[in-house]
Amino acid sequence: LLDYLKEVPLRLVDGDHEKVKQLVADCQAKGNAPGTINHHLKVIIAILNAAHSKWKDENKAPMLARKPYIQLLPTNPVKGFPLTQGHEKALLSNLNADLKFAVLFTLHTGLRNATVCNLKWDFLIHYPDEDILCFDIPENYFGLKVKDRPHRVVLNSMAREIVERKLGEHEEYVFTYATGRYRKPYSTLYTSSWIRAVEAAGLSECRSEGRTARGRSGLRIHDLRHSFSTRLRTQGVGLEDRKDLMGHKNMDITTGYSAAETQHLLDCVEKLVDWYQKREPVYVARGQEGLTRKLATPRVVSA
Repeated sequence: LLDYLKEVPLRLVDGDHEKVKQLVADCQAKGNAPGTINHHLKVIIAILNAAHSKWKDENKAPMLARKPYIQLLPTNPVKGFPLTQGHEKALLSNLNADLKFAVLFTLHTGLRNATVCNLKWDFLIHYPDEDILCFDIPENYFGLKVKDRPHRVVLNSMAREIVERKLGEHEEYVFTYATGRYRKPYSTLYTSSWIRAVEAAGLSECRSEGRTARGRSGLRIHDLRHSFSTRLRTQGVGLEDRKDLMGHKNMDITTGYSAAETQHLLDCVEKLVDWYQKREPVYVARGQEGLTRKLATPRVVSA
C-alpha cells in the first residue's frame, strides 16, 4: 500500500482517489481475484476507521473528522470441488511422499492449508483410557475459522497412522519436507508438486473449460476441506458435529469437550474411513507396527 499511498495525506484517501483506483487496476492486471484485491482495500478501510474513531491528535480530536468510504469489489466465490475416490487416487499417486501424507491428513481432518503447515507436536494430546489422539490448536492460530476459540482436531485411524509415521522427522513441526540433510516445515501445500499432480490427475480445469485467472478453474488446497465436509455429510454426520469438526462452532475446549464428547467426535470422523468401503488402499499402507507404534510423549489428559 505504501507504494501507492505513502505520499497521500490521510484525509484525502477514499475510494475515488486516483491512487486507490490505480492500486485496484494494477492488481486486476496481474490477475488478482476480487477477493484478493479486497484484502488490500480492507487494510485501507481499517486504517481510515481507526483514524476516525480511535486515533487522536494532540488535542484529543479524531485524526479524521469524517469517515471516508471505500467500496469493496463484488466477488464471485469459487464453489468447492469435493474429490471422488477416483480423483483422490489419481491425485495422491502423483504426489511425492511428504506432500501425499500432508494432503491425506487434510482430507481426514478438514484443516486449512495454513494450519496444516504450522501444526506442531506441542499441540498433540492423548486420552489414554480411550486411546484417543487429538491436536488442540490454540486460539488465533494460523488458519482457524473462529479466531478467538481453540480448536480440537480429533484423529481418526487414518489421520492417526499418518501422524505416527511422521514422528521423529522434525522436533517441532508435524509436516515437513526434505531439503538437503535437513527438513523444513511447509509454508504452503500449494507447491510445484501439487500443481504437477493436479495436472496429471486431470483436475487442472475441474471447474470450467479453459483456465481462469490464477488457476481458479483448477483444484485448490481448500477443496480438500470441502471434500472433508461433503464426505461427513454423505456418511450421515449431522450439521452440529460437522461444525465442531471443522472449527466453525464457538466452543471452548477447556470447558466444552469432555472425554465422552471427544469420543463422539472420533466416532463421527472415523466414518470418513468407512467412506472408502475398504481400507487397503493404495493411499496409506499399514506398517507392521501399525497403531501400536510408541508415541512421542504427548500430553496425557485424564478423563
